[in-house]
Amino acid sequence: MVLASAAQGQDAVVAAVPCRETACVLVVDWGVGKTMNDMPPDRRYGAPADFENTLRQTLQAHKMTALASMPDGKVSIRVQAVYKTRVLCDNMGGTTPDKSCATIGGAVVNFSSSEPGAKLPTSMQVTNRCGASESMMSMGQFGKFVGDMIWWIFEGQQQRVNKPMGKC
Repeated sequence: MVLASAAQGQDAVVAAVPCRETACVLVVDWGVGKTMNDMPPDRRYGAPADFENTLRQTLQAHKMTALASMPDGKVSIRVQAVYKTRVLCDNMGGTTPDKSCATIGGAVVNFSSSEPGAKLPTSMQVTNRCGASESMMSMGQFGKFVGDMIWWIFEGQQQRVNKPMGKC
């Protein structure tokens, strides 16, 4: 009996992972009055839809559910994508670098909850870059990175999992 009550006490301490038992609302904000359709696909970095789709797929791979809209969503995640023009198109910068490409330069992720007493981070900034170079991740790669960072902030950090790193 002592073991059973000790196990119950430990279970009570474990907090539910947001977006696991109850779906979260995930909104990707492209700027005032803009949608991903306002951002044309880029020849090197891909389409903004790649970012949003890969972000959702990455959260699903972590067993988290995030819907575009839900009237009774308790946790909301707003990803403010910072679209950056004049980005290096070349894989390796040369003497006359081509900076006619565009991609997401970074994202600000804001968390909110309608539940009183919910313990969520307020925000997180995620930068799109590959080490010290001027290279940046594709839309899909950055979507995966942002999804991994959201999971890490909710669950991975408590499990002492290494912080995700962007892969180019």
